[in-house]
Amino acid sequence: MAHVLPMPIWQDINFDDDMINHLFEALLPNYNFNANVEKIDTPIITVGGELDYDSIPLKIWDYYQKPLNFNLVSCKKVGHWPHIEAPDIFDAEVLKWADKIN
Repeated sequence: MAHVLPMPIWQDINFDDDMINHLFEALLPNYNFNANVEKIDTPIITVGGELDYDSIPLKIWDYYQKPLNFNLVSCKKVGHWPHIEAPDIFDAEVLKWADKIN
């Protein structure tokens, strides 16, 4: 059964800049993305924009070992917030992924 959303997933969501900055500036830089990847069996989706230079650019993922269930989706010419900058593409790709693993 296909998923249907009544509105964009991120509509009316407010982000806590301090928490987001802590994640990207303090936590993620110290995490080894290649450690124990082979043990991950949970489906994963990473959706990004080609113009996102604030976090790990989509191209950088080519250098990481990825779990078997890893899905990388590009929302094309958007930046750091594809769920806001391209909500139609973002929502459609997340729903496609959810239907695939359902």
